Amino acid sequence: MGRSRSRERRRRRDRDRSRDRDRDRRRRRSDRDRDDRDDDRDRDRDRRRRRRDDSRERDRDDKRDKDDKESSEDEIIGMSTARITKKTPKEAREEYQSFQKALEMHKSAKAEVVKEKEELEKSLRKRNRKPPISINDLTKIAQQKAAKADREAKPVFKTKKQRQAEALKRLEARKKDADNVRKGVTSMDWTNPERRDRVPLSVDRERRAEDRKRHEELKRLQEIKNQYLGVKKPKKKIIPPSQKFKFSFDWDAQDDTSDTTNPLYKNKMAGSLMYGRGFMAGVDRRMQRKQMTFYDDLVEQREAGAEIKVMDLRDMDKVQKREEKERARAKIAKMVNRHWKKKNLDEMSARDWRIFREDFNIMTRGNRVPNPIRYWNESKLPKIILKTLDKIGYKDPSPIQRCAIPIGLQNRDMVGIAQTGSGKTAAFLLPLFVYIDKLPRLTPVLAQDGPYAVILAPSRELAQQIAGECDKLSYGLKIRNVAIVGGLSIQDQGFFIREGAEICIATPGRLFDCIERRYLVLNQCNYMILDEADRMIDMNFEPQIVKIIEAMPATNLRPVEEEQWEDSRTYRQTTMFSATMPLKVELLAKKYLRNPIFISIGDRAGNAAKTVTQTVIWSTSENQKRTRIESILREQEPPVIVFCNQKGTCDTVSKWLDSTGHSSTVIHGGKVQEHRMENLALFKDGHVDILVATDVVGRGIDISGVKLVINYELPASIQRYTHRIGRTGRAGLKGVAISFLSPNDTEIMYDLKEMLESAKQIVPEELRRHPDAQVKPGTVGKKRRRDTVIYAKH
Repeated sequence: MGRSRSRERRRRRDRDRSRDRDRDRRRRRSDRDRDDRDDDRDRDRDRRRRRRDDSRERDRDDKRDKDDKESSEDEIIGMSTARITKKTPKEAREEYQSFQKALEMHKSAKAEVVKEKEELEKSLRKRNRKPPISINDLTKIAQQKAAKADREAKPVFKTKKQRQAEALKRLEARKKDADNVRKGVTSMDWTNPERRDRVPLSVDRERRAEDRKRHEELKRLQEIKNQYLGVKKPKKKIIPPSQKFKFSFDWDAQDDTSDTTNPLYKNKMAGSLMYGRGFMAGVDRRMQRKQMTFYDDLVEQREAGAEIKVMDLRDMDKVQKREEKERARAKIAKMVNRHWKKKNLDEMSARDWRIFREDFNIMTRGNRVPNPIRYWNESKLPKIILKTLDKIGYKDPSPIQRCAIPIGLQNRDMVGIAQTGSGKTAAFLLPLFVYIDKLPRLTPVLAQDGPYAVILAPSRELAQQIAGECDKLSYGLKIRNVAIVGGLSIQDQGFFIREGAEICIATPGRLFDCIERRYLVLNQCNYMILDEADRMIDMNFEPQIVKIIEAMPATNLRPVEEEQWEDSRTYRQTTMFSATMPLKVELLAKKYLRNPIFISIGDRAGNAAKTVTQTVIWSTSENQKRTRIESILREQEPPVIVFCNQKGTCDTVSKWLDSTGHSSTVIHGGKVQEHRMENLALFKDGHVDILVATDVVGRGIDISGVKLVINYELPASIQRYTHRIGRTGRAGLKGVAISFLSPNDTEIMYDLKEMLESAKQIVPEELRRHPDAQVKPGTVGKKRRRDTVIYAKH
């Protein structure tokens, strides 16, 4: 204990000593710095004093030199005058100064005389001023000048004798000038022979030589001046190309001779900007009809003339034919002016169909594209299907259904692009039912060759949802379907396949396994549908899709040339549907589809539906996200879907939501298929308020009543973002999508900003200013002017 205390005292003593040493060291350093500053200040003061003394001494020397120079000049002048006049220098200097005073007095006297002379001349001019001219005299003078100008403006026609006399005079003048040149006399004006000021040729040459010498001397002096002082080159005026190559389409009023030459142009008609049937935009039509009587008068004249002609005609048959033509013309005009909704199907013209496509924003590309359907009763679907649609509540077809169903009924390949929630499932199922209804019933013997049609979907949930829609829409048609998805026993699914089903709905991986294990063959499958084709390509299912297509029969492929098509024959049909269509899917369609028809509803770029309100929140921490989500969930009503990128994040978010008092469930690829189906059913039935999921629920899943989608983590591609927020705002209802954007989401920033701007949504300032949001990933952006480095030449 005593040793530790003594050790502590020694440590304290050492610290005090070191502190004192440091203090002394700092004090010495500050004293040294202060002395250095004082020395520098004294040194600067001495330097300024010496500089001031030198300048004063220099000024005194200059003044002394100037005085000496003036006195020396006076002495030189006095000595030179004395040498000439033989006087002393003092007398000569006094005489020179008196001479200078006399000269100045003479100059002042001369200036006074000139001034008096100018005043005298001014007074004489005032005295001799003429009286002002009267108005009558001014008018006479103006008339005389105008008459003289008219006479001079009029061409004077000379006779032949007058022209010959003038020619002779000009010839004589030329001869005289030639004689003067030979005699040594030149004329200052060769064109005027009457001029008398003649100058000898030798004198003229001397003058020109002197002028040339003077010009050369001035030129030499200017060159010497430029050599020492430099040349100020005038700046070249830069004319912009817009002014340099500007062409004026107007001409002066003096150039327009149409008023004087042609009387037709004297009474000009004032032009007006009109459109349609001759009315001006933005002005009341009734007022325009009152003011514009030209057309009404013309119609009355024609009617009066027609009545006179009819009265003169004796043949009543011609009159009746003319009236029938007029009635038919009026009927056609009335039909043309009607809207397409008020017309029958056979009355629709090409213009009406074009307006119809514009109303529903339908764009098609391909050969022999059939007209879309307006109403369900014009769709040529069987009555049993129309009754089912009426029971379900499908009042009017959606835009993709209007266009895709007629193409599917014509047994054509097609690619359909439409927004999420636009009814794509019914658009490809209804033509499939009509196709299967024409085929023979599937018996146990025929079932050994496989199904009649195959539908591929990227996720298990979407495949099972399509199977449910197929059961609902095929009510009364006795069409069976089977769903083949992963996560379930493949043996049980093989048993269902052997029992027989007209439609096989599957994911690409499980269907490929069934074909490889001989559970399924596609010997009579001539109808294939690829739903969400772009997602299957992104999930690297392209090899499996290609193998499935190759397993189908190739004997009834549609010929490439349209001339070889047979209307009575049924060809193999392949259709693709999605909300987005990237380049990979287009290449796949070009490779395996024969003369397809491309359908695009709305924006082909794959933007979100207009019914979805998008909100992006900039967040930098998990606590900030969770605080905002709590406030959002308190304001919004269930059901709500929360999307995450990772399975572990889904489980974490679900546990956190349960801890805050919300009921939630999870769906992701790590769950067993039975649990996934059970959790999805709980959410659809309303037993759970919040569904936390990955992108397995982001494609095609239709859950009614979802008004809010939250992106807890943003995906890496804009297509996945589009499909996620497409879970709300379906079937024309309103929805809200809230996304949390972090600094790590750089891959989607550019596309997300473009989508928000195109949809006229609010873009956060952090996203707008972020460098990764300025340039699309994978491209090189332009360098700004201030970022470029300009190197000077040596």
